[in-house]
Amino acid sequence: MKRKHNVLVTGVGGDVGQAIIKCLDHSSLKTNIIGTCVYSMSAWLYRCHKAFLVPLVAEEKSLLKRLLAICKEEKIDIILPGVDAELLFLSKNKDVFKKETNTEVFIPEYMATRRFCDKYATYKFLKKKHIPFPETILLTSTEKIKAFIEKTKFPVFLKSRFGQGNKNTKIINSFLDLEPAIGNALYILQEYLPNNEEEYTSGVYVGKDEKIKGLCTFKRELRGGTTYRAEVVDDQKIKQTLCDIVAGMEMKGFFNIQSRNTENGLVPFEINPRFSGTTAMVNEFAFNGPEMAIDETLNKKKLKIITDIKLGFAMRYWNEIYVSPDKIKDMELNHSVINKNR
Repeated sequence: MKRKHNVLVTGVGGDVGQAIIKCLDHSSLKTNIIGTCVYSMSAWLYRCHKAFLVPLVAEEKSLLKRLLAICKEEKIDIILPGVDAELLFLSKNKDVFKKETNTEVFIPEYMATRRFCDKYATYKFLKKKHIPFPETILLTSTEKIKAFIEKTKFPVFLKSRFGQGNKNTKIINSFLDLEPAIGNALYILQEYLPNNEEEYTSGVYVGKDEKIKGLCTFKRELRGGTTYRAEVVDDQKIKQTLCDIVAGMEMKGFFNIQSRNTENGLVPFEINPRFSGTTAMVNEFAFNGPEMAIDETLNKKKLKIITDIKLGFAMRYWNEIYVSPDKIKDMELNHSVINKNR
């Protein structure tokens, strides 16, 4: 009888970590799900078999010590990252986890992770590869910004440079609105892509043999910077363009591509080197990314190429988790909790 895999999912307070857990729950693999988050009131801490509070990633040494202790105590087989803020930290310490706890971290190599966690570095890399991408600049000087606006015209996007997906994105219509951000290295200015009625999000799995094992694309509607409604897209032209983009990315594992259809064709504007908030939707209609990660990394399986994709719609809604005061108190006092009735 095969033993259960002990899987650590980080950032279970966010939609990515929650999507990973949904996929593990729908997998044929047997898993013990251990979750981490920085806040005791993160609902999905109480949906894991066991959960732990951890320090913020800014406290890097403390976070590493805490996660290594959890991996040893719980005999963690694999870490599936679920929060942007921890991606570079986990990628940088990938070998440390393997050496000290024999835990795998399912994340691209450090250089690839760093490249795609930084939107400006993504822009420069894809431009060298001749892959379409919106014109992007740093807000280093007024002169540079004016030249950019002269070329691209208003409106433009003001975005967080590092992580955060499509959150904290603002549409800028005047130079006056930009002035507070000038000189701030944490933001980028990006060419506005028209046609927000044709925005797509794609889940991609590239195997260790560098072949695409699964690709599922949704046409989506956004609410609060995240996918609210989504329709599976079966369009060979879009699929081929995405395959061409993936071929030039030099990255393996699961990642997310966000794009818009323009008069010049499909143009990606965001690449996330991680599972995404729509990973559970990808599982419903096409393939189970977390299961594939475990099969390839731990079970050493050669993954099959998934071509069977169902058509359909996904619609999000609010739901509740009910937790007793004693359980919250335990989490706050002991920084961990066991959920027996999960």
